[in-house]
Amino acid sequence: MYEGDLTELEVDGEIRRFVVRIKTVVREMVSHPSFDDATAKVKVTGVVFEWISSLVWMKTEC
Repeated sequence: MYEGDLTELEVDGEIRRFVVRIKTVVREMVSHPSFDDATAKVKVTGVVFEWISSLVWMKTEC
């Protein structure tokens, strides 16, 4: 699976189409009480699936 790939998932008989995206988010997390700092910034990078509505999908195909 690569960035920009299209994929489908069937849910309750409805086909839902998604674009594969790679995203990074930065979050402020509360540290364990025994750690020196109360919070820490955390960067998480992963694969996400961007939902495409039927209307957007049809416009993409044209």
